[in-house]
Amino acid sequence: QNLIGTKTELDIEEISKEEMRSPQENLLLGQVYDRGHFGHKDDQKAALYYQEALSQGNDYAAVYLARMHLEARIKKKRSNRDAIKLLLPIASQCPDASYLLSKAYHNQSKSGEYLDSLKSAMNQGHMTATLLFVEELLKSRYVQTIKDAARILFKLLKEWHVDSFKLLSKNNYFLGRPQDWFDA
Repeated sequence: QNLIGTKTELDIEEISKEEMRSPQENLLLGQVYDRGHFGHKDDQKAALYYQEALSQGNDYAAVYLARMHLEARIKKKRSNRDAIKLLLPIASQCPDASYLLSKAYHNQSKSGEYLDSLKSAMNQGHMTATLLFVEELLKSRYVQTIKDAARILFKLLKEWHVDSFKLLSKNNYFLGRPQDWFDA
Protein backbone atom coordinates (compact mmCIF):
# COMPACT_ATOMS: atom_id res chain seq x y z
CA GLN A 1 0.00 0.00 0.00
CA ASN A 2 1.33 3.40 -0.94
CA LEU A 3 1.84 5.58 2.16
CA ILE A 4 1.07 8.77 0.27
CA GLY A 5 -2.12 7.73 -1.48
CA THR A 6 -2.72 6.27 -4.89
CA LYS A 7 -0.50 8.66 -6.84
CA THR A 8 2.16 7.07 -8.97
CA GLU A 9 4.45 10.12 -8.91
CA LEU A 10 5.56 11.84 -5.76
CA ASP A 11 4.54 15.48 -5.75
CA ILE A 12 6.67 16.62 -2.84
CA GLU A 13 5.20 20.10 -2.64
CA GLU A 14 1.61 18.83 -2.50
CA ILE A 15 2.42 16.34 0.26
CA SER A 16 4.37 18.97 2.19
CA LYS A 17 1.32 21.26 2.27
CA GLU A 18 -1.04 18.70 3.74
CA GLU A 19 -2.15 19.71 7.19
CA MET A 20 -2.26 16.25 8.73
CA ARG A 21 0.36 13.68 7.77
CA SER A 22 0.82 10.32 9.42
CA PRO A 23 4.08 9.51 11.21
CA GLN A 24 5.00 7.19 8.32
CA GLU A 25 4.44 9.95 5.77
CA ASN A 26 6.61 12.33 7.78
CA LEU A 27 9.33 9.69 7.99
CA LEU A 28 9.08 9.11 4.24
CA LEU A 29 9.29 12.86 3.53
CA GLY A 30 12.31 13.07 5.82
CA GLN A 31 13.96 10.29 3.83
CA VAL A 32 13.16 12.02 0.54
CA TYR A 33 14.86 15.23 1.69
CA ASP A 34 17.63 13.36 3.52
CA ARG A 35 18.64 11.25 0.52
CA GLY A 36 17.88 13.82 -2.14
CA HIS A 37 15.27 11.79 -3.99
CA PHE A 38 13.54 13.60 -6.84
CA GLY A 39 16.12 16.39 -6.61
CA HIS A 40 14.95 17.52 -3.16
CA LYS A 41 18.12 17.30 -0.99
CA ASP A 42 17.68 19.46 2.11
CA ASP A 43 19.08 18.41 5.49
CA GLN A 44 17.12 21.00 7.46
CA LYS A 45 13.77 19.91 5.99
CA ALA A 46 14.71 16.27 6.50
CA ALA A 47 15.43 16.96 10.17
CA LEU A 48 12.11 18.79 10.56
CA TYR A 49 10.13 15.90 9.06
CA TYR A 50 12.03 13.35 11.16
CA GLN A 51 11.35 15.43 14.27
CA GLU A 52 7.65 15.63 13.39
CA ALA A 53 7.48 11.85 12.83
CA LEU A 54 9.24 11.31 16.17
CA SER A 55 6.81 13.60 17.97
CA GLN A 56 3.94 11.58 16.43
CA GLY A 57 5.36 8.37 17.89
CA ASN A 58 7.55 6.99 15.11
CA ASP A 59 10.58 5.96 17.17
CA TYR A 60 12.62 4.97 14.13
CA ALA A 61 12.77 8.64 13.14
CA ALA A 62 15.16 9.03 16.09
CA VAL A 63 17.63 6.76 14.30
CA TYR A 64 17.64 9.01 11.25
CA LEU A 65 17.92 12.18 13.34
CA ALA A 66 20.76 10.71 15.40
CA ARG A 67 22.61 9.70 12.25
CA MET A 68 22.30 13.25 10.97
CA HIS A 69 23.70 14.55 14.29
CA LEU A 70 26.63 12.12 14.11
CA GLU A 71 27.36 13.17 10.52
CA ALA A 72 27.26 16.87 11.52
CA ARG A 73 24.46 17.57 9.07
CA ILE A 74 22.07 19.44 11.36
CA LYS A 75 24.17 21.86 13.37
CA LYS A 76 27.19 21.66 11.04
CA LYS A 77 29.17 20.11 13.87
CA ARG A 78 29.06 16.61 15.28
CA SER A 79 26.66 16.34 18.19
CA ASN A 80 27.21 13.09 20.04
CA ARG A 81 25.23 14.30 23.05
CA ASP A 82 22.10 14.95 20.94
CA ALA A 83 22.48 11.59 19.20
CA ILE A 84 22.83 9.73 22.51
CA LYS A 85 19.77 11.51 23.92
CA LEU A 86 17.70 10.40 20.90
CA LEU A 87 18.96 6.81 20.86
CA LEU A 88 18.99 5.78 24.53
CA PRO A 89 15.20 5.32 24.86
CA ILE A 90 14.96 2.98 21.87
CA ALA A 91 18.34 1.21 21.81
CA SER A 92 17.12 -1.90 23.64
CA GLN A 93 14.47 -2.57 20.97
CA CYS A 94 16.25 -1.35 17.83
CA PRO A 95 19.54 -2.82 16.59
CA ASP A 96 20.25 0.20 14.38
CA ALA A 97 19.80 2.51 17.38
CA SER A 98 22.18 0.38 19.49
CA TYR A 99 24.75 0.43 16.71
CA LEU A 100 24.55 4.22 16.25
CA LEU A 101 24.70 4.62 20.02
CA SER A 102 27.97 2.68 20.00
CA LYS A 103 29.32 5.05 17.33
CA ALA A 104 28.36 8.06 19.44
CA TYR A 105 30.09 6.59 22.50
CA HIS A 106 33.13 5.69 20.41
CA ASN A 107 33.34 9.32 19.22
CA GLN A 108 33.39 10.39 22.87
CA SER A 109 36.06 7.79 23.74
CA LYS A 110 33.75 6.05 26.23
CA SER A 111 35.03 2.51 25.74
CA GLY A 112 32.78 0.78 28.30
CA GLU A 113 29.58 2.25 26.92
CA TYR A 114 30.86 1.70 23.38
CA LEU A 115 31.35 -2.03 23.92
CA ASP A 116 28.08 -2.40 25.85
CA SER A 117 26.00 -0.81 23.10
CA LEU A 118 27.95 -2.67 20.40
CA LYS A 119 27.23 -5.93 22.22
CA SER A 120 23.57 -4.97 22.55
CA ALA A 121 23.34 -4.34 18.80
CA MET A 122 25.13 -7.64 18.16
CA ASN A 123 22.69 -9.50 20.41
CA GLN A 124 19.82 -7.94 18.44
CA GLY A 125 21.28 -9.32 15.19
CA HIS A 126 23.08 -6.26 13.76
CA MET A 127 25.76 -7.74 11.47
CA THR A 128 28.13 -4.75 11.34
CA ALA A 129 28.01 -4.44 15.13
CA THR A 130 28.78 -8.16 15.43
CA LEU A 131 31.87 -7.89 13.25
CA LEU A 132 33.07 -4.77 15.10
CA PHE A 133 32.51 -6.48 18.45
CA VAL A 134 34.53 -9.50 17.32
CA GLU A 135 37.28 -7.13 16.13
CA GLU A 136 37.35 -5.47 19.56
CA LEU A 137 37.57 -8.88 21.24
CA LEU A 138 40.47 -9.88 19.02
CA LYS A 139 42.34 -6.67 19.87
CA SER A 140 42.32 -7.55 23.57
CA ARG A 141 44.83 -10.46 23.25
CA TYR A 142 43.37 -12.53 26.09
CA VAL A 143 43.05 -16.22 25.26
CA GLN A 144 39.51 -16.47 26.61
CA THR A 145 38.48 -13.36 24.67
CA ILE A 146 39.98 -14.72 21.45
CA LYS A 147 38.07 -17.96 22.01
CA ASP A 148 34.89 -15.92 22.52
CA ALA A 149 35.55 -14.02 19.29
CA ALA A 150 36.18 -17.25 17.38
CA ARG A 151 32.99 -18.78 18.81
CA ILE A 152 30.95 -15.77 17.70
CA LEU A 153 32.52 -15.79 14.23
CA PHE A 154 31.98 -19.53 13.84
CA LYS A 155 28.33 -19.16 14.88
CA LEU A 156 27.91 -16.43 12.27
CA LEU A 157 29.48 -18.53 9.57
CA LYS A 158 27.16 -21.43 10.40
CA GLU A 159 24.12 -19.14 10.21
CA TRP A 160 25.05 -17.50 6.93
CA HIS A 161 23.62 -18.94 3.75
CA VAL A 162 25.75 -21.63 2.06
CA ASP A 163 26.34 -19.38 -0.98
CA SER A 164 27.71 -16.62 1.24
CA PHE A 165 30.06 -19.13 2.87
CA LYS A 166 31.25 -20.26 -0.58
CA LEU A 167 31.82 -16.63 -1.56
CA LEU A 168 33.95 -16.08 1.54
CA SER A 169 35.99 -19.19 0.68
CA LYS A 170 36.40 -18.17 -2.97
CA ASN A 171 37.74 -14.76 -1.97
CA ASN A 172 40.32 -16.29 0.41
CA TYR A 173 38.54 -15.06 3.51
CA PHE A 174 37.93 -18.55 4.78
CA LEU A 175 39.12 -18.84 8.35
CA GLY A 176 40.03 -22.53 8.37
CA ARG A 177 38.83 -25.16 10.79
CA PRO A 178 37.74 -23.89 14.23
CA GLN A 179 40.25 -26.18 16.02
CA ASP A 180 43.07 -24.48 14.05
CA TRP A 181 42.14 -21.04 15.37
CA PHE A 182 43.65 -21.80 18.80
CA ASP A 183 46.92 -23.45 17.65
CA ALA A 184 48.72 -20.20 16.85
